[in-house]
Amino acid sequence: MRYPFCPQEEKVAAMMKQNERPGNADAALLEHAKTCRRCREVVFALEMLQSGRASAMMSAPAASPGYLWWRAQLRRKSGRVEQMARPVLWAERLALAIMLCVIAGVAFWQKAQFASLFTSSLRLSILAGLSAILCVGGLTLFLSYRRQ
Repeated sequence: MRYPFCPQEEKVAAMMKQNERPGNADAALLEHAKTCRRCREVVFALEMLQSGRASAMMSAPAASPGYLWWRAQLRRKSGRVEQMARPVLWAERLALAIMLCVIAGVAFWQKAQFASLFTSSLRLSILAGLSAILCVGGLTLFLSYRRQ
């Protein structure tokens, strides 16, 4: 009866991946790889992949030193810009928090006048429309800053 797999197949693949072949590999495992059809196919496939990788590495064009220097400068500048933008982001968040606290304080302080706005249905609809515009505008502004 033939099995669709070999119990030594994983060991042979691990041996090949560690580049132990043929020098300091297990002799019994090498002998098994020569006689077993499945293990021989694994060895062949891994050798082809390794030789293909080696030839691809040799044929890859080397980048010019000027291009590499330019990319390094660009990466360094973008890192500086990111580092400089962090305090500005914190200042924006702090200003937003202070603004929300001031609005809440004014609303609490002037709650009688806000209550009079809710007496008329026309005033209530105007207030609801303005609130919706402010919410949508704030959400749009927030999402546009998140993308950058």
